[in-house]
Amino acid sequence: MEHEKIIYTNERGESIGFGIGSLYHCNVGKDVTGISDIRNTIYSSNSMGQHGDTYIGQRIEPREITVTGAIKAKDKAQGLTLRRKALRILNPGLQGQLTYVCGDYKKVIDCRVDASPEFYKRAVLIQFDITFKCLNPFWRDEQETKKDIASWVSMWQFPCEIEQENDES
Repeated sequence: MEHEKIIYTNERGESIGFGIGSLYHCNVGKDVTGISDIRNTIYSSNSMGQHGDTYIGQRIEPREITVTGAIKAKDKAQGLTLRRKALRILNPGLQGQLTYVCGDYKKVIDCRVDASPEFYKRAVLIQFDITFKCLNPFWRDEQETKKDIASWVSMWQFPCEIEQENDES
């Protein structure tokens, strides 16, 4: 069975992975929220005597993705080292990108770390919560794909005629 994972890469090219097999252990299917749900805000107006509302428009809200997990460390020193590494990579001042991977399926979304990750000590493990804010809420392919329209229909032309004005005043 293939497991899901999420990889965060900051603008410096530093990455940190979250998944079942990662040192930053996280069961993506259970411990990550915001991957599949987006919020739609509907705008409407009403007036006195009107039944219901009149639709004006809508907008898709930014996406928030929250990752909850635990650092899998062999000892306290390794746990602190992994915590410091996560804090360095997950710097809220840097732009970043999340990559969602499940087998051959891979999508990316631009994001920013909403605030420094929260780490808290439990009985054995150091647990964490990280919230990513995705201002453009849509996942996309890792590589942009485009087609050259000129290759669809060769010699495709639009009629265009530009007349020249005479300035003889």
